[in-house]
Amino acid sequence: MIRAMLCCLLLTGLAVARDRFVLLPLDNRPCNVLFVRQLAGIAMAEVVTPPNHWLGSWLNPGKCEQFVGWLETTAQAGDTLIVSSDMLCYGGLVASRMASTPEQSALDRLECLKRLHQRGLRVEVLSTIPRLYLRTSEGQAPFETDLADWAARADADSPPPPSVPVQWVDEYLQVRRRNLQVLLRLVDMAREGVIDQLVVGQDDSSSHGLHFAEQVQLRERLDGAPVWLGSGADELTMDMVCGRLAQVHNVQPKLELEYSEAGSERRIPPLESHPLQDMVLDHLRLCGAEPVSLGGDVRLFIQVPAAKPFALPGPDQRPRSYAFVERVREWMDKGHPPALAALAFINRMDPYLAEAVVERLPLTQLEGFAAWNTPANSLGTVVAQVVARRVADQLSTHSPIAQVKQSARLHVAFLLARLIDDYGYQTMVRGEFYPQARGLTPNPDPLVSPYLKLGREVRVRLIEWARKLYRDRFEGRRLSLPGRRGTARLGELSLQVVLPWPRLFEVEVRLDVRLQPDQILLP
Repeated sequence: MIRAMLCCLLLTGLAVARDRFVLLPLDNRPCNVLFVRQLAGIAMAEVVTPPNHWLGSWLNPGKCEQFVGWLETTAQAGDTLIVSSDMLCYGGLVASRMASTPEQSALDRLECLKRLHQRGLRVEVLSTIPRLYLRTSEGQAPFETDLADWAARADADSPPPPSVPVQWVDEYLQVRRRNLQVLLRLVDMAREGVIDQLVVGQDDSSSHGLHFAEQVQLRERLDGAPVWLGSGADELTMDMVCGRLAQVHNVQPKLELEYSEAGSERRIPPLESHPLQDMVLDHLRLCGAEPVSLGGDVRLFIQVPAAKPFALPGPDQRPRSYAFVERVREWMDKGHPPALAALAFINRMDPYLAEAVVERLPLTQLEGFAAWNTPANSLGTVVAQVVARRVADQLSTHSPIAQVKQSARLHVAFLLARLIDDYGYQTMVRGEFYPQARGLTPNPDPLVSPYLKLGREVRVRLIEWARKLYRDRFEGRRLSLPGRRGTARLGELSLQVVLPWPRLFEVEVRLDVRLQPDQILLP
């Protein structure tokens, strides 16, 4: 009788309780809010964030005075809190590079974590070690490159660059000292049990520089504290959410790793400070995944960074990219699920790899796919998506079919967004508009911003390209629902594109895919 009643509830589409995260994000860019919500949604979880206008925008810091009250009133029993200390203390990632917040003010803002912990809530914190390029103030801005070049070579005894006035050298070092003191306080709080997990990402870096001494000080302070210290920043919230879901639901995906070039995993990628294999293993650990040699749930194919990762690829890249995608296709032909992390180029997808993926792979059968920004950003995004899918498979066996279909829709939408954003925009469209943006103010009046017109032009150009791609390659294709609950076909595409900040560096791709009935298996 009880089983019959449960089946009846499932058949009527009543939703089961969902995992809930209260998130104070690193900033309001898509990677730190939209991506996180989408991946959590794939795993049938919910993410709650503050009002968007509280989070600031690029050079305008978030409203730090609002966040403590919001966290304390929003968090409920059973929630997992994920708090960006950069947003809490300074007003966001960009604001964490500025000198405007006094050290004591930043430290005082951490005290709310103790109160949240005392309520029995799980508190996880994301923080970052600053990159070498820091815009600490308007006065320092003209010397940003000279200071970063010096910091990449500097140690404790290196004299500052003579081209930079002493006051701006002092301000640059003061910001790094302030941020390090906040990080050390966070490590202490993790060691004391106030923070259940502290994740410290190294923002864009290099193989040498001042950041290494900061990493050493943090490592010396750990003493067994629950602290993850590794590469990256913008992808880490995704990894934290999916890693927590894997832990809660006792899911530990096993990933086989295959690199595009043998031995390349021992090299240090651009904008990173440790070898590629270390970065990969760190992100797997944060996401709750396990590397295996054979018998994995998913094989993760990793296209390694190119010899010239900041330059547009020449035609000699084409055969290598197509050959690598062919390896992925052969794996899929054997009935095995793959994921693909395209790390060859910075801030764009390899166009030849993208062409090969579109021509030769059934995209809907990929478990994860990304190529945006830095190697750590892309890698962490793919691993998080793989983990979200494995959690969805487990939950789908006892979830209403409406939730199962929603998970599938979000998964395929996220894959398509990566093609539209990482390839369509970052590789092809963005460069067309750079001449129009040259000389525009980075902090315009939002009511008369020249980026409004520019954004409309970007939107028309990218949506036109994306709709053609979808009609030609994806509409009507079959999609497997998680948990082996049947299949559906891709129907109508709904798509919006906006510039989230007054710049051309990124777009926000909001899309939805309707699923047409195909073969649905009810519980």
